Parts: sequence; C-alpha cells; structure tokens
Amino acid sequence: MRLKSYLHQINPLFSRPEAAVRLLRFFALILLAGILIGVYNFLRSTLNDNLSRRHSYMGGAITQAQTFFTTRETLLESLSLSAVRQSAELPAQIPQAEGNEIRLQLSTTAGEQWSIWLTDRMREHLKHQQLNLLYISADPQPRVERLYNANPHLAAVPTSILDRLADLAPQQVLPDTGQWLTEHAAELTQLYIFFPLDDRVADSGWLGLEMDGNEVSAALSDQSAGEFMILNTLGDLVLTNASSDRMSQALVELQGDNFFGFIGGTWFPDQVVIRKQLKSTDWQLIYSFELRKLLHDLWPQLLGALLFSLLSASLIYLLARRVEQHFIVPALNRIQALVESEAFSRDVIQTAPVALCVLRRSDGKVVLENTLSHQWLGQGEARDLLCGGWMQQAFDPDGPERTDYFETAEGRHLYLNSVATRYHGEDVLFAPSATSAPVSRLKRLSTKPGTTPRPPMRPRPCSWPP
Repeated sequence: MRLKSYLHQINPLFSRPEAAVRLLRFFALILLAGILIGVYNFLRSTLNDNLSRRHSYMGGAITQAQTFFTTRETLLESLSLSAVRQSAELPAQIPQAEGNEIRLQLSTTAGEQWSIWLTDRMREHLKHQQLNLLYISADPQPRVERLYNANPHLAAVPTSILDRLADLAPQQVLPDTGQWLTEHAAELTQLYIFFPLDDRVADSGWLGLEMDGNEVSAALSDQSAGEFMILNTLGDLVLTNASSDRMSQALVELQGDNFFGFIGGTWFPDQVVIRKQLKSTDWQLIYSFELRKLLHDLWPQLLGALLFSLLSASLIYLLARRVEQHFIVPALNRIQALVESEAFSRDVIQTAPVALCVLRRSDGKVVLENTLSHQWLGQGEARDLLCGGWMQQAFDPDGPERTDYFETAEGRHLYLNSVATRYHGEDVLFAPSATSAPVSRLKRLSTKPGTTPRPPMRPRPCSWPP
C-alpha cells in the first residue's frame, strides 16, 4: 500500500492496472538497449583491433622502408670511404683487375687520381640490388662516369640532378648522411643518392647510386599497409604506387612529420593514414588505405551483429507480446471484472429496500453500509445493538442462526438477520435489517419454532472488545 501511494505521487499512471503493460514495455526497451549497446561495443572493439593491426602493418612497412634507404646510404658511404687518392698519375687502364677485385679509376682532379676497389661480392650485391654506381665530377661542366651498371637499360642522368649537385657543396651534406635526389618530370622516375667522395676536398666530386623507380616501388609496396607516397620537403610527390587520380589532396596537405588518423570525407572518413619522416633524409613516407576496404574485410562481423540485433529485437518483441497477451491482459480483464462486480454490488447495496451493514469482527467498525442503514441505525445507540456479545454469538459456528427483532429509540421496529462472511481479507458480519409492522413488545420472533417469546431488544451501551 505504501508503494502504491508512493507511485501514485510520482505518476498516477503507475498506480493503474495498465502500469504492468507499461513496465513490461519499458523493461523490454531497456533490454533491447542493452543488447544494442553490447553490439556497438563489440563492433567498436573489432574495428579498433583491426585498426591496431593495420597500424602495426603500416609501422612495419615504414620500418622496412627505413631499412631500405638506410642500407643504401651505408653502402654508398662505405664505398666513398674506401676511395683512395694518389698524387702520381697512373696509366689510363680501366678497369685493372687483381685477383677477385677490380680497381675503378676516377677522373683526375688537379693532378690527383682517385680509385675504388670492387670485390666480387660487392659487384654481386650491386647486381642483386639493381644498383648502378656513378661518379660525377665537380667540374663546372659535370661529367658522369658509370663505374658499375647492374641494369642494362640505362637512362641518362637528368640535367636537373647535375645542376643541383653543382649548386651543392660537399660541406653542406650532413655527416653520415647522403643527398637523395630525383627527377619529378621523368616518366620513369630514377632515384639517386650521392655522397661526397671526400668531404675534406671541395673538388673531389660525388659518388652516387642510381636506383630504378619501379624497383624501389616494388620494394616499398605492401598490400597489408596500403598505398604509399614519398614527398619531399616542398610537398612534391617523389614516388608512389597509386594512380594520381586516386590520391587524395589531403594526403599532400598533411602537416607535421608524424601523423596517424583518418582524413577525407564529409560524413565518413575516406582513408586511414600514417606519415613518418625517413631517417637521414628530408623526405616523408605516407602509407594509406581506404576505410571502405577495412569495412569490406569486416563484413562477416557486421552482418553477424546486424542479424543478432534483428533476432534479439524480434525475440524481445514476441516474448513481451506473449507475456502481455497471456498473462497481463487476462489479469487486467479479471481485475476489471472484479472492479465492475464490486461497483455493481455497491450499487445494489445502495438501492436495496432494506438496511445493509457490514461490520469488521476485529473491532466492530462498519466497513460498508447503505443509505437506509445509515438512516435507520444512525450513529447512536441503535448501532450498539449490533456489537458486543451478539456479534460474538453470530460468529459462533455451532450457534443458531441469529435473527432478532428490536425497537430503536425513534420507535422504529427492525427485523435483523446476520451471517458471518469475509470481506477484503477480513472476517466480517453481514447484517441486513428491514422494518416491520408494529407489534406487541412482549412478542418476539425466533428462528426456531417453540421458543419462548421475549421483549424486543433495547439499545444498550457497547464497548469493543466485549
């Protein structure tokens, strides 16, 4: 009862019988929301795991790219450090072979001769890596000498590369680092790395490695990491394995040396991108893959989550509907029938031509009466006749049926009957009474024939319990 009154204070809807239907639907919605939240967390966790795996793939590809460029720098640096300078001019015989080594003589500069020794293992390594060894003099008109060619299809060194080397002094190159250059306008991009032959000698020239762009692209390509781009300090595209029309302009416009995240798209990102600066160079390497490809790889999980959500929603709807139709609705119908029956009974009691009164056994209080009972018995001594020992006798299962005739203080003669029953979970006494014609006060009606008449009952004080 306290909970009912408290709910009624919060919202009268909870105190009505229909509140059970509302609560059932409310709990069904909560259960469905919990399932959807669980599905969302599952999809989010799956997506994050795949992004983390992609991130590791892209990081591994960048590490391999770093290794690719670093090993070639180290190789060229070791070759430049092995160059030998002599004052005496040697005979012009190139190459000179001694055992398994080949001596490569470089151009003479100011009466000095430079030479490099290549072993068989070094030549095999250059051939396996598809690297061409070059020497470019430091003359006003640079001369290009090909010391070793691993690729038979050779292209001339672009003039722009020679001009940039002519403008660059050996002292401007950082120690232990090379100068990476490329020709952007060439259809078949060639990559070059140059080291000063001797950074202590300004006119010693440049020792370089020439790499085919297709070979570099194949070495840097990784399907797990996506497509790659190499940008120089000006943001110009140096090398890529994707067509230019598919490359997003947002990739080129990325700011900062290191970046990982989503770019592009208005409502939904287009690509996942990682950007790193190549060590010992001023170039930046970018790996990117389209997010729709990632979602395409996750279609089994997405389809499973969708089917699970639909199945869960359907089961919750069917279960809630079944509970409502088979349990709650019949209960509401029974409650409604009970309410209507009680309302009908009250109307019958109120319109009955006799006085009807229901008294509680525990304290003798009136729990139900009609208008005639209130008029005939009132609140005075006439009602006291219905309590006390008379009520106890009426509840005695072995006693005779109680039927009495008495006269009220107003001179009204009442014919009283009673029966013990239950009402609202309590023992009560149902006492209908009716008026009778005036008779002698010495005559009294009895429920059993042969009893001795006695005078009508007179009002007497009543206290409870008797």
